[in-house]
This record gives sequence, structure tokens and C-alpha cells, in this order.
Amino acid sequence: MTFHVLPDPPAAPVQIAALQRGPAMTFVETASGTTASMTLRILRLGLHDGSPTAGPDPGFWISAGGPAELVAVLPGKVSILNQNDAAVATAAYAEEPFDVYRIDIKVQRPGSTWSLQIQNNENQQRSFTAVVADTDDGARQPWIKAPSTLQLTAPPGTAQPVTGTVNVVNYGTGPLTIQPTGLSDPFTLIPPPEDILPNTLGQLTIQYTPNKTGPSQQTLTIVSNDTTAGAQTAHNQVVAVSYQTTTPPPPPPPPPPPPYGKCRYCSCTLYQKPVFGDGPCTRHGCGHNAIDHLAI
Repeated sequence: MTFHVLPDPPAAPVQIAALQRGPAMTFVETASGTTASMTLRILRLGLHDGSPTAGPDPGFWISAGGPAELVAVLPGKVSILNQNDAAVATAAYAEEPFDVYRIDIKVQRPGSTWSLQIQNNENQQRSFTAVVADTDDGARQPWIKAPSTLQLTAPPGTAQPVTGTVNVVNYGTGPLTIQPTGLSDPFTLIPPPEDILPNTLGQLTIQYTPNKTGPSQQTLTIVSNDTTAGAQTAHNQVVAVSYQTTTPPPPPPPPPPPPYGKCRYCSCTLYQKPVFGDGPCTRHGCGHNAIDHLAI
């Protein structure tokens, strides 16, 4: 099985502005032989991780060295030309669950240089990932995205377990299977979810038990069937987990000094008597001197 994940390198999904066509992403020709085929799957991400999308379908432009052609919806098809205007393939697409789109490419003449452009037909920015493969199953590849850190906190003297969650998102075109590892006492990993489907998320629950001994800083590695994962922000599988006690809040400020009396000459309320001699009312600045502000 041969597959190619897009964009390349797969550091982050490609972002395409509203009503715009994205950049041309080149990909390897995975088909071989006469009348061979390739499968290309594209995932349209939701506005928020793991959320469904709504709106008009995107458009897909395929090039094999010649002009880019807009792929037709099945059962239709479009011919793909090379730089010599010779037909080298046909292409058509169909929509699948979870905002995945499958493009079937039938190659009559192997050996072309291929590229994909995605047209965002919505009135807001969208992000996309894609996989091209020599088989239908090969084009179903996961893409893991997890946060790089998780910090658990609690006030000093806390005896009860403290929990936090790690959201694991699948930006890929196929199911993501995870097997987290690396944590030990005083951290405990609650059993992980089942397979995480495309465009959805699963939650890992991490528990810290204060009365257990062990390092308070550990590394959680989310082993998975994503063979292209790394430590990039949008394609990450390593989480630094830590625990610390929160700093107690500072004591409240001292109360203000008691008032000296009432002003008999103006409408100002309580005030403070100046330390030395005559002067304005220090609380209200009413202009009367200290002698005028004797208590009644």
C-alpha cells in the first residue's frame, strides 16, 4: 500500500479563505500499469475541533501537468489532460460521512505530475486535509491532533484526586486508533475511547492522586495508527502532563482609617483631617481648610 498525505509536509491542515481556491498541492502518482487507479480522499474540517460542518460542498481541481479540471460528481466524470493535452485519466467524486469526499481517478497513461486544488465555496474560512493512495483503504488515513501540555492544579492540602482531560482530534480521512502510554503514579489514565472517527474527537481523562508518590511532571505519548504524527501543534501526539498547587490569594488590603467628622460648611460627607495645619479637605477636595472642618 502506498499513500501520500496532504498538505506535504503534514504539519497542519491547509487553510482556504472564503470563496477562494487554495494552493496547488502536488502528490505522487500511486497508480501503476495500464488502466490503473488512485483514490483521493479529502476531509473538510469543522469550525471547531470535532464539530460537523454545513454549507455547500467544496470543489476539487485536479491537474496532471495540463490545465486543472474541476472534478465531476459521480456518476459523471471529467477527463484529465497532461501538458501535451493528451487525456491521461478520468476523475469523479462522491461525498462520504463525516465530511469526507472520495475522488476516484482512473489512470490510462501513468507517469504524470499531479496536483490538487480545493475550492472553498463557503462564506467563511475552512481547513482541509487529504490522502491519495493506490487502494481505497489506503486513502483512509488518520491525523492525530492533541494539545502539547496539560497542567492539573489544586489548592495546598488537597487530598482528593484531581482530574483533567486531553482532547484528541482526528483530522484524518480514516479512523484513529490510540493507545496512550507513559504515565505512572501519581497519575492515572482513565481507559481511552474507542476508535476516533474522522472529524470527531475523543477525550482522555488524566487523574492525579496527591497521596501517591512519584514525579509530578511526566510525558504522555499517544501511540496511534497515524504514521505521520510528530510534535507539530496541529499534528501532535506527545503531551507534557504536570501537577502543581495553586498559590493562595494575597490577604485583603487594610481597611481605610476612620473618618474625622462632618463638614459644617459644605455638603461633603465624611473626611480625613490633615496631619499638619490648614489645608483642603483631603477626602473630597472641597476647598475648605482644616479649621473649617472641625467635628460637630
